Amino acid sequence: MARAVLKALIFLTVSLHLSSAVTHSLQYIYTAVTGINFPEYTAVGQVDGGQFVFYDSNIRKMIPKTEWIQKHEGEDYWSRETQKSQSHQETFKANVDILMQRFNQTKGVHTVQMMYGCELDDDGTIRGYSQYGYDGEDFLSFDLKTKTWTAAKPQAVITKYKWDPDAGWNNNWKNYLENICIEWIKKYVTYGRETLERKGGAPIGVIVGVVTALVALVAVVAGIVVWKKKNSGFKPVPAKAGGAPIGVIVGVVAALVALVAVVAGIVVWKKKNSVRPEASLFQKHSPSPEVVCHATGFFPKAVVISWQKDGEEVHEDVDLRETLPNQDGSFQKRSILRVPAEELQKHTYICVIQHSSLEKELVLEVPKGGAPFGVIVGVVAALVALVAVVAGIVVWKKKNSGERRKEADVKFSENRFTLSNSLKGI
Repeated sequence: MARAVLKALIFLTVSLHLSSAVTHSLQYIYTAVTGINFPEYTAVGQVDGGQFVFYDSNIRKMIPKTEWIQKHEGEDYWSRETQKSQSHQETFKANVDILMQRFNQTKGVHTVQMMYGCELDDDGTIRGYSQYGYDGEDFLSFDLKTKTWTAAKPQAVITKYKWDPDAGWNNNWKNYLENICIEWIKKYVTYGRETLERKGGAPIGVIVGVVTALVALVAVVAGIVVWKKKNSGFKPVPAKAGGAPIGVIVGVVAALVALVAVVAGIVVWKKKNSVRPEASLFQKHSPSPEVVCHATGFFPKAVVISWQKDGEEVHEDVDLRETLPNQDGSFQKRSILRVPAEELQKHTYICVIQHSSLEKELVLEVPKGGAPFGVIVGVVAALVALVAVVAGIVVWKKKNSGERRKEADVKFSENRFTLSNSLKGI
């Protein structure tokens, strides 16, 4: 009995840690686009994956997207952010022209994107990153350890050679990502604590219930140990007197019942705070045949998307993309299966989506052909791409860099980004 109780203690302790672990993040995404009827520049700020500020070249001012930032920041903040964004707009507009020349392009739809930010775990671990992308692919990224820039394309080498020698500017980048950005996370989380911490671990009532049940179990286990030691020197007694005292047994049962109730509460809480994904399939025919399985609008973030062919799991020629945030705090994810059209005719392919909000997994079967599907999907794909730009979602994968550091005394700067007024041209 004691061993079983101890196992329950260990399990609940681990479960409590996992359910209450929180990572807070601050991220900014700048996007410049040309060749399409869309704002030439947008800037999106996100806290914990949810948009809280927004700017584009049409409205030409930074605006709040949550009540908590509007409530806590005044006119000076919005005026300062607007001036910075207008300056960035001119820099990024020039960057598009520069990169089109480097890639020998004279027309078409092209994008330059910058994404930077930081993350803070509840154990004090921090991560920071800053990187650029061009037309959806890695272009340039900042290495926090060496304070230099890494070129992902030959066309980025010239920028690297231009930025690396500026030690002061790169030191400021490192200081921002490891210190100032972290202080802003703490400030913003304080502003929107009720909203942001809902996305983290279990509510305090559930946590207190778990702790109370664990304390009760510890007391019961201690009682069993004391009782066994007290009775270890006696000769065997009649069977009716050989068991544990009735009080100890009742205590064990009561503690286990309490644990079951708490675990059930956690399950109910997680279910209550989960949002079902909306799923869809669409097909792209160029440059190579692809089938895309897209899930969006779900919460929490964890989701599994897999493919099956005639009932067997498929792992080859599958591109599982990063989970991305939506404007409303929910998430989206897609998985791309590259498969010849003739294979789609011969075999049955399905996409399987698993999420904590679902009673059973979602199953979407890929149609066995027909032009209308591809035509309709082409429109859907274009709309999805447009929505992605509106939301400021970066299509290249975020590279987290940084390492564990000791707590440092940081003088908090009222400037969100001391480099904002002098972002360098590529």
